Amino acid sequence: MSSITPQIALIGLKGAGKTRLLYRICRISMPDQFQSTMEMTEVDGTFPDGRTVRYLDTPALTSLLSDFEPEKEVRNLLFLGRPDRILFVADARNLHRSIALFHQLTLLETSMVMAVVGLELDPEHTLDEAAMQQDLGCPVVCMAAEGTTDEARLLEALSGEPVVPPLQISVPKIERIRGEELGSTGLTQARLLRLCLPDAKPDGLTPEAAVKVREAARDLARNNPFLRNDLYLTDLTFTLAFRQLGRWKIPRPRGRRPNWGERIGFWAQRPITGVPVVLGLLALMYLFVGIFGAQTLVEWMQDYLFTPVLEPFFLWFTHLFPSDFMHKAVLDPDFGLVPTGLFLVLGIVFPVLLTYYIFIGFLETSGYFPRLSVLLDRLMRPLGLNGKGVMPLVMGFSCVTMALMTTRMLDSRKEKIIASFLLVLGLPCAPLLSTMFIILGQLPFAATLLLFGVLFSQIFLGGWLANKLVSGHQSELIMEIPPITLPDPRWVIKSAWMRTMQFMKEAVPLFLLASFLLFLLNEAGAIAWLEDASAHVVTRFWGLPAESVQVFMKTFIRRENGVAELARLKDGFTGNQLLITLLIMTFLMPCVNATFMLFKERGMRVALSIIGVVLVYTTLVGGAVNFGLRLLGVQW
Repeated sequence: MSSITPQIALIGLKGAGKTRLLYRICRISMPDQFQSTMEMTEVDGTFPDGRTVRYLDTPALTSLLSDFEPEKEVRNLLFLGRPDRILFVADARNLHRSIALFHQLTLLETSMVMAVVGLELDPEHTLDEAAMQQDLGCPVVCMAAEGTTDEARLLEALSGEPVVPPLQISVPKIERIRGEELGSTGLTQARLLRLCLPDAKPDGLTPEAAVKVREAARDLARNNPFLRNDLYLTDLTFTLAFRQLGRWKIPRPRGRRPNWGERIGFWAQRPITGVPVVLGLLALMYLFVGIFGAQTLVEWMQDYLFTPVLEPFFLWFTHLFPSDFMHKAVLDPDFGLVPTGLFLVLGIVFPVLLTYYIFIGFLETSGYFPRLSVLLDRLMRPLGLNGKGVMPLVMGFSCVTMALMTTRMLDSRKEKIIASFLLVLGLPCAPLLSTMFIILGQLPFAATLLLFGVLFSQIFLGGWLANKLVSGHQSELIMEIPPITLPDPRWVIKSAWMRTMQFMKEAVPLFLLASFLLFLLNEAGAIAWLEDASAHVVTRFWGLPAESVQVFMKTFIRRENGVAELARLKDGFTGNQLLITLLIMTFLMPCVNATFMLFKERGMRVALSIIGVVLVYTTLVGGAVNFGLRLLGVQW
């Protein structure tokens, strides 16, 4: 580590505003690119005295003790890279989790400075900055979410003498072992607790001390309520943070009239007004994503980009190669790379996903989702969850993989299993949901009502049954409610664009790979064999055409890939068959990434049980909807 150019790592929760804060204190414009969850961004700046400093902008961190892959990258930087200082960016709208994460970072025994961003957005409280500095043992700077009034104080704190905040979580058992059995090793309690974490390596210890450390870690795991040291230490940090926040919060003066944000926030979490708000937002999403994105933008790209520009180009390009195989692999209308790969992801998924991320981005940054948790708390109780369980389910409509990770925020093992089951059972992720609107837009509105009616009813039925079958306790709802704010449209659109482009970088190669694999399978006759082998279930029980087999095969690679393929083949399906196929694709299996995350979060036995139940349930639901529509004489 260079002593000439100190390195400062920015750490914070998702949405804390650390990246914007970094570019504010460096007084430079943010780049128009998305920061990968697996990469760090380096930005050079200067201190007030002219010294150069290098800032490391890390991906959002939920917990220092997490084993989620992107968070392990941040942890490796902190444990192995050892930056000179940490700038911890606390989200004033989510102080409880922020302060808990701060106390986890004190395990590193590294110099820290805390910046509390967005305090002016809380209409109820302000913070006692001096008390925070005294209790936390490091410089604390409370800052506005926008503006440049507090950057000088923050830079002064960063350039000052390094201050290492003390470890404040207490584990008497570990402290006793350190004092009685490991006193000669010079281990601090913070380092001993780090060695109790999963995958920790007792480097630098004698063999005898290493054996004692491993025994202490196993003993602590056997004798804490969570049976896992990382979860136990996380719980200690949340308890400590809750206790400290009560001392720091100062009520703002009363007597003023509530502003518009407070009124909307109040209405959004009261049943008599909150339910119409939810219904209104769903209607707006259908108009913006389902009509504008899935129909207007898709048709515009087809008429002004693909037909006049891209189709002639690829036709000319393939003529450069004399091979018939190459020509067929690229332009075959059923399995070619361009019609079934590139055109689907660019012409269908891209415009709809962009509009979806814009809509969800406004809701995320406005502070609405925590109020949705309060509103639906009583409704979630029969499902074995509290209102906090709404958050992973809502995130499941964006990305099931990330939603499975956020089940960690739930308080009991039972709630985590039920939430994971409901996510895998049938929540359409953003790419899948957005492309579904294209097909649903061409069916009667009753088909849309039926599809989402089945989706939501099976969430309640599945949750109710899981609540009866899964043992464990149900916790009470305790969470922070951030103030309602008006998002900056430019920031929301820019963020949505970057998220969409990051998705496209990952999805385009997979779409092309899936198309090419299906092309090879078709050339080898495997598709026809699979269609014959699955005929009893697919064509007889579900009532679908044989071509749906290739749709389901693409679904296993990426769910939106399957829906895009269905959109291409839709002319060979009846309205009933399109509806049944959409339902089966939603229930059938999560994508590969979500499947891996399920096994990682819930373990082999629970994950296999969930997948087995979902596969059987999918088969039965597909047949039930098929026979139900026939029995009622419904033909779309």
